[in-house]
Amino acid sequence: MASPVDDYLTARKAVEAATCAVEDVVHRIQMVAAITRDWHHLVIAGGGPHPAEADQVISPQEWPSVQELDRALTAYRQAIHAQDNAWLRVPADRRETLEPPESM
Repeated sequence: MASPVDDYLTARKAVEAATCAVEDVVHRIQMVAAITRDWHHLVIAGGGPHPAEADQVISPQEWPSVQELDRALTAYRQAIHAQDNAWLRVPADRRETLEPPESM
């Protein structure tokens, strides 16, 4: 069985991974949002007729779904909760050597 400190450190790594996953989805949304600002010249790859002056193409695979964003956010919130609970199980005398969670 892992120690409370090991559990906490593992939970911190899970928060880092979940944070990266959310940031990846958000980054992809922001990229597509930037392209859509000039929507008059926008084409969806594999979509309908394309105007001759179209110079911006978005592939449907580049746009994350709401479900993908929801899964990433849910995983992040679950990781934060697990990390906070793991921190509470770390004995007080051992906390001095650890960085506390940002959420607490």
